[in-house]
Amino acid sequence: MLFFPMFAAPWPQDTRVLLERVSVMSSTSLAVMRDSSRPTSAMDRAYGARMLKVSQFSGTCGRKKPGRPRAFGTDLPTGAVWDGNEQQRGRAGILSFLAGGHASKALQDILHAEGVAGVIARIDWLGKPATLLRSHTVAWDHDPWARGGYAYFDPGFDPLWRAWLARPAGRIVFAGEHTSVKSQGYMNGAIESGLRAAAEISALLD
Repeated sequence: MLFFPMFAAPWPQDTRVLLERVSVMSSTSLAVMRDSSRPTSAMDRAYGARMLKVSQFSGTCGRKKPGRPRAFGTDLPTGAVWDGNEQQRGRAGILSFLAGGHASKALQDILHAEGVAGVIARIDWLGKPATLLRSHTVAWDHDPWARGGYAYFDPGFDPLWRAWLARPAGRIVFAGEHTSVKSQGYMNGAIESGLRAAAEISALLD
């Protein structure tokens, strides 16, 4: 939860900007936003399990061949794998893993049971890896201020509720990828919705 009183410079002194995910907001005192006209289920968005793992090696990963892809989407526990060493100087190579949903849990289970070596062993189809230098893992569903990756709409979500996700509740406005119709689930959607929310705040203050 982040407050930015400095944004109040051209605004009334009682104006504050609060940045908080809906997944966290629902368990705070800000639950008062659930006014009677707003469908409760429209606010209760689930956020999918999402895990990012970045590993640095002493050399480039896999065999370099002309025309070989740098990114691979798989149905394996390792999820999507790509070469994160583009435009980087030196010999060290970086592999990024992004696992979502069931793959996120599967990858975490491998890490807990076998460590990083277990993950590396499952990408032998890329070729013999160089020496692992360091590795870092982030599981957003374990982060109390995130509680998941991006929002997903399960079969119980009525498509007609989409409009409610971005609708202001009094002087409270909403932004985030989950409120975007064109780019839901992407950074583009988060930026797009932020610009919309900023315009809505300005309109409230005029």
